[in-house]
Amino acid sequence: MRNIVSGVFAVLLVLGAPQAAGAQEVDPSFEADILKLMEVTGSVRMSEQMAVLISTEVMNGFRKAHPQVPARAFDVVEEVVQGEFATALSAPDGLMPKMIPLYAKYFDHEEVRALVAFYQTELGRKTIAVMPQLMQEGAEVGRAWAADVMPRVEEAIQTRLRIEGLVK
Repeated sequence: MRNIVSGVFAVLLVLGAPQAAGAQEVDPSFEADILKLMEVTGSVRMSEQMAVLISTEVMNGFRKAHPQVPARAFDVVEEVVQGEFATALSAPDGLMPKMIPLYAKYFDHEEVRALVAFYQTELGRKTIAVMPQLMQEGAEVGRAWAADVMPRVEEAIQTRLRIEGLVK
């Protein structure tokens, strides 16, 4: 089972090697508006959905590759991974707060306010234009974040599997 858990982490981390994003100090008011923009545009919801999708796809692959492992073990691993990622996404050291400097890199505070209020204006079109690069750099931050989170997730999975009597 430990090989399966390690395999899940390897697949999740295969998105690329962790790289540090250039963090910058962002004014709290600007940060609040960026978080509001992320909420309005559905960034948080998309990240949560992506975590569920990755977890489900990885687990489906492992279920097929390891039919001898009890189905409940896979269910536990999937539940723990999804729960840990959902909790960690918006945590103070989570992915969403780490995205704030990226938004601040591409938009100033006034632009963020305008995006929240007038998302389909000319400024809204700018958002569409920079979104691919923002998402690419965000994915790099996400890979680094996942690498940091995975030891805790692996420990939580092992604990849960022991409690359920699925591993010793």
